[in-house]
Amino acid sequence: MIYKDDLELMHEIQKNAEYLSKNIKIVTQMIDDNQMELELSKQNLDLSSIAGKAAKEVLNSSGKIYHDNVWSDIRQKNRLKRNMLFNISNSHIADIMIRENQNCIANMWLARKHYHNASVQSMEVAQEFLDIEKGIIRSLKKFL
Repeated sequence: MIYKDDLELMHEIQKNAEYLSKNIKIVTQMIDDNQMELELSKQNLDLSSIAGKAAKEVLNSSGKIYHDNVWSDIRQKNRLKRNMLFNISNSHIADIMIRENQNCIANMWLARKHYHNASVQSMEVAQEFLDIEKGIIRSLKKFL
């Protein structure tokens, strides 16, 4: 059985994974380097996998899956495009994506601390998400 802290932690994982996945979709339209595009596509698959795992946990407990609203989607796209308005170099895009990933890592650490009563299984999924994020940052550093 999944409890409130587990459910909230799974929602946080879904939210961060979807956020980063959308970022990847936005920036891949502006990348001219096939290697970087391939790397981001692999990362998108990893993020989709962890979001699916979190959604499965929520659905198994008859909970509601996290869905982002339209306005936050629009704000996210506009913010990213504004950051890349005058500079769409690969190093700048990698820098933006690293900062976004670091923000999501910080959010996940806060969520883990806040939902400290979550089960071991939920904490393991959260740790898996953090490991994916750290791997993404390591792989993006070579494009700086």
